[in-house]
Amino acid sequence: MANPIQDAFESIQADDSLKASTKEFLHEYRHRHHRPVSSYIKCMSVAVLTVLVLLIGVVAYHTVSNTPVSYISIDVNPSIELTLNRWDKVITAKAYNDDGSAILSTLSVKGMSYTDAIDVIIDSDAMQPYLKNDNTLTFTAASDNEEQEEKLLLGISNCAGCRNNNGESYKADTSLVETAHENGLSLGKYCAYLELSKYDANVTPEDCRDMTMAQIRNRIRECQSGADESDSPGSIKTGNECNTNGQNQGGQYKKGQNGKGGQCKND
Repeated sequence: MANPIQDAFESIQADDSLKASTKEFLHEYRHRHHRPVSSYIKCMSVAVLTVLVLLIGVVAYHTVSNTPVSYISIDVNPSIELTLNRWDKVITAKAYNDDGSAILSTLSVKGMSYTDAIDVIIDSDAMQPYLKNDNTLTFTAASDNEEQEEKLLLGISNCAGCRNNNGESYKADTSLVETAHENGLSLGKYCAYLELSKYDANVTPEDCRDMTMAQIRNRIRECQSGADESDSPGSIKTGNECNTNGQNQGGQYKKGQNGKGGQCKND
């Protein structure tokens, strides 16, 4: 029995051009359906790598930005210590007595350059009462890099807060920082204690914690003067508290005016 539908299709013949166009269509069809998948994978790979690079960069920057490199203490009676990163920006500002805490409660210097931070602290209303009556404003800088240390001292000397208040500056070993903090003192006040302890074996860090820098300086001068008098021919030693034969705690603390540095070293 004849099948008219089958007969109709059998009569259709594809020429070569139709075959070629059909083959090309099928190839493009497969290519269009596979290319988005491979492109998506490539795009995702690039995106993941980009995120990883950015993440590593952010972590590295955060780590370096928060790694202490240098220290600057500001001491009058208030004792405040700035911790700096490699870009001389303030990571932390910490007070080492109640007067210092009162000043830091009124301002924030985190993220500032150390020179700006010094001026903000010294110019604050809370600091002004402590800069009167010939009080001694002392800056102490410490860094493992000697060139950086000299740079810090120069920056301090150029600060208005130092120049306008006849500030003194010193440099110290970073090895003293941890010990100073263990004794509840800023680096600067601990260095002053070390100097005084060369003449007075009875003085303690606790004693110096409650003394202003001017009082410690005066005590050092009194002890030095007493030592000079006791060493002069025919002199009679008096029973003062300064003991020139006391234990030497190993400090060098040379006075420097207007930011020109002395030294405080752990000998």
